[in-house]
Amino acid sequence: MTVTWATTIVGLLGTLSGIAALVGVLVNRKKLRADAADVITDTALTLVEPLQKRVRQLEDRVEELEQEKRRSAAREHELEQELADKRAELVRLKRLINDLTVSRDDLIDLAKSDTTT
Repeated sequence: MTVTWATTIVGLLGTLSGIAALVGVLVNRKKLRADAADVITDTALTLVEPLQKRVRQLEDRVEELEQEKRRSAAREHELEQELADKRAELVRLKRLINDLTVSRDDLIDLAKSDTTT
């Protein structure tokens, strides 16, 4: 074997090992991507469950507040109706008092007419 052949064989072996290394990197790259995807998926699932639980809690709280709002609105309507009824009663009583009120002069005239009779 001559030096040229030896150099060619060494160069060929170096090239083959370089190609093998490149193939190894490409194969591992796909595996690394798959592993990274698995980690991302696991992390997302880990985060989603507590968020779903919190969303359910908030939806329950919203429902409670909506029910409380409906009860408050109903009570407000009842109180407004009661106030309107009380105001109407007050107006009626004021009219009754005005109808029963007699002036001083009317009383004097009434007294004079009783004494003359």
